[in-house]
Amino acid sequence: MKPLIICLMALLLGSCNNDDDNNNTQNNENTFTATFRGQTIEPEQLSSGGVGDFTLNVNRNTDDINDWQITVRSPVDLDLTLWILDVTGTGTYPIATANLSDITNPYFSNSIFLENGVTLSYTDLSIGNTGSFEITEYDSDRGIIVGTFSCDMYDTTDPGIITPIEGEFNINLETLPL
Repeated sequence: MKPLIICLMALLLGSCNNDDDNNNTQNNENTFTATFRGQTIEPEQLSSGGVGDFTLNVNRNTDDINDWQITVRSPVDLDLTLWILDVTGTGTYPIATANLSDITNPYFSNSIFLENGVTLSYTDLSIGNTGSFEITEYDSDRGIIVGTFSCDMYDTTDPGIITPIEGEFNINLETLPL
């Protein structure tokens, strides 16, 4: 009986790995990073009591699957939302000026919204004609969008304060953790 238990224990221990988070970063899928005011905005894998959450959320417009919403809740209390619309393939998609009133009609324009994760108020919004989304890989059927972005953002309390933002993303809805 002891040899059987020892064999089972060895088999069980041998099948374990260090990838318990299963956040797919080993293949560079479902990654996101942005830099704003010297801070890095990136998702994190949260877990507590066996329940987990990946703070990268991706939605597609139910009326037009070529409209994307990518939202990241970051551990530095900066939550970022990208609206990338009318994506038909690889290429350049100019970023428009965002307004607080646009948040009620989110699929309005290619734009970026930055929210303070503590106060839940939008602090910075994209400025048009200062940057773009550069889509380098796109497969609408499989839900893959890969690219970079950069633009200037204006402070909602003082529009004279302008700060650049830049980042990159690699989304594959087939492998995005729930």
